[in-house]
Amino acid sequence: MDEALINDTTAVPALHESLDEVHEWLATWHATGIWLDGRLLAMVRARRVETDWHVGRLAVVPDLRGRGLGRWLLHTAEAAADPDCSRILLSTGAKSIRNLDLYYSQGYQSMPHPDSDTTTHLVKKVTH
Repeated sequence: MDEALINDTTAVPALHESLDEVHEWLATWHATGIWLDGRLLAMVRARRVETDWHVGRLAVVPDLRGRGLGRWLLHTAEAAADPDCSRILLSTGAKSIRNLDLYYSQGYQSMPHPDSDTTTHLVKKVTH
């Protein structure tokens, strides 16, 4: 919900996923979560698409942001990249400055995308 408020749009894919859709991507994406006493604190998902490693749904609960959980999950997702992948792709809201700062600090660069008024697409070379 924070992403929708920050970016002034409800066109955030995670806000429109059904339970069936979540079950579907849990079966096809590599997902990592941090749990404590039954509470999901943070998560990320990643998967290979051709020679690209796609990272998505990186999220940390609001009361624990700024403590390194997102950075750790991002590194975990990157480290899981298939050896044949040449780059890592991810996207975030165009106004999500906190997210963008994290990604830029980790070596990601913005890349052009034809349908991106509200989304920034980022890329980083895979280093093994």
